[in-house]
Amino acid sequence: MKYRLFLFGLFFLINPYFWVFDILPDFIGLLIMAKAIKPMTEISPSMEAASKGFKKAAALSIAQLGLTIPMISIVNSDPTFNMVFSFCFNILRIIFLVPALHELFNGFAYFADRHAEKGHTVSVAKMKVVRTVMQVYIIVHAVLSAFPEIVYFKVNDSGMTAGIEDIYPLAPYRLGVMFLCAIIVLLISVAWYVAVAIYFSSLRKKAVFNQGIISDITSFVRSEKKRIMSALRPAVTCFIIACFCAIGYYIDGKAVIPPYFTPILHIAVISCLRRIIDKKVTRAFSIVAVVLAFPLQLFYEVFATAYHETASFAFRDVKFYFMFPLCLNVIYTVFLILSSLCVGIALYRVIRQHTGLFWETAYVTHNSKAANEKLRRQRLSILLTVACCLLSVFNTYTYSHLYDKPIFNTLALALGVVIAICASILYTSIRTSVLEKYSTENKMN
Repeated sequence: MKYRLFLFGLFFLINPYFWVFDILPDFIGLLIMAKAIKPMTEISPSMEAASKGFKKAAALSIAQLGLTIPMISIVNSDPTFNMVFSFCFNILRIIFLVPALHELFNGFAYFADRHAEKGHTVSVAKMKVVRTVMQVYIIVHAVLSAFPEIVYFKVNDSGMTAGIEDIYPLAPYRLGVMFLCAIIVLLISVAWYVAVAIYFSSLRKKAVFNQGIISDITSFVRSEKKRIMSALRPAVTCFIIACFCAIGYYIDGKAVIPPYFTPILHIAVISCLRRIIDKKVTRAFSIVAVVLAFPLQLFYEVFATAYHETASFAFRDVKFYFMFPLCLNVIYTVFLILSSLCVGIALYRVIRQHTGLFWETAYVTHNSKAANEKLRRQRLSILLTVACCLLSVFNTYTYSHLYDKPIFNTLALALGVVIAICASILYTSIRTSVLEKYSTENKMN
């Protein structure tokens, strides 16, 4: 249990709502909380249920954030919808979070009872009190967040014949009610967070309790096949999608697929594969590529529009418009190539470490067929990495000749499709090889 990380996640839950806007997005804190308890999810069903509850609440928070803009347009014609919107999401928030917190402390109580004979240093009764306080806070926070919308209950449904003051007589007081509720929520939240932080800080200092949890985690015999495949499956999916997103295709000078998709997926691939390889691979180049990709996309839009505004002139007269985005594109391409190389290194290490016949030392053989198959996959991974790098270079060259040599656009598209198909075949082959290697494992849960 990463107590400090968990408390950092809880911090995102203390803010009041202003109208329907969440100043500190709840989904960030909920995902952090799920990550903090992840080491214990494999040895405690209660912790696993709590983690799933936090993730469901995070998905709800993301959905609420995504629906905010269309909701605003509907509220302009019917303010009652704002009340329904707020009530529904706050009720769902209670439904997801209250059981999740209940399971969280059930997991703590399980560990406290399990290691009681080693010195009962944790009070289960105190845990139940803290659990109740956290659940009550979630309910009160949701009620006070939705309470300002009570002013939109209709008391007169006479339609267009009545003014808004007649239909919603409490509407003029809504702003005052909202700020009053926000202040109350803020005061309650600060007091709650301080109390919970003090408790978890004291729990972190319980040496016997935490040593017992660490002992349970380290002594847990996990299926090697399950561990490898849990990392390889998402890596395969993300890498194949990244190869398709790297296809360079432009319409009127604008990229069909935003350039930040590929490096973001590279980060996901490397993050997954780092869990199962002996030497870590950096994600720094991928992160820099993501940062460069956002202004690059903006320049695609701005300079392509500028070209069309002067389209009556020859291309050489407006080529200046494309010089700056082209320079940025070259810099972005350099970091994208480095990012692709990092993905290729991670892929190569997975093949070297996790493909073969058997995973147990007692059954390792020097079968020439298996050795040749592994060598072939390693060479294919190197070839694929080189192809991805060349595709990035070709996409940049295509953009520089987008209007005077449009045939390059079609060639880049064809090359990208071929590479994506080869990536799909190679990764599927690696996945099959890993499954074959670990299908003979004799250590089970």
